[in-house]
This record gives sequence, structure tokens and C-alpha cells, in this order.
Amino acid sequence: MNKAIYGAVFGLIVIGTFFIGRLSSASNLAARCTLTIPSEWGDYAGASQYGIVFKDSDGTLRVVRNVPCGGHDATPHIDLEIRRK
Repeated sequence: MNKAIYGAVFGLIVIGTFFIGRLSSASNLAARCTLTIPSEWGDYAGASQYGIVFKDSDGTLRVVRNVPCGGHDATPHIDLEIRRK
């Protein structure tokens, strides 16, 4: 009977260790950089060889190539802006 109890306790320890490991690895998935894209830049329109593209309601495309990671909630610099006439 003692072997059954030890086996059950061992099984619970193994299962608990597995779930604790899964929880700690989930915290490693947190973003290392956080960007704030101004709402006037419009919606995400995709990515190209030039960078990440945003399109506003007027049809203006803004392309961000270099993403800053220096501070919290950094706003990226626009590398290319294409305006419609």
C-alpha cells in the first residue's frame, strides 16, 4: 500500500512540475518591445520588403522599417510616406 501512495505522490509531483514549467515558459513569451502606433496612421495594411505598412482613411501609406526598442511605448519613425493626390 505504501508503494501505491508513493507512486501517486510522485505522479502528482511530476504533473505539477510540468504545469509550473508551462506557466513559467508562457511568461517568457512577453513582448520585449512595445510600440505605440498613432491612430491617425490608420490600420495595419501588411508588410513589404520596405517594412511594416499602415494605411489611413485618406489613402496615405506609412512604412516603418526600423523598430525602436529603447523605451517603453516608443513611437517608431516613419521611413517612407506615400500620399495620394
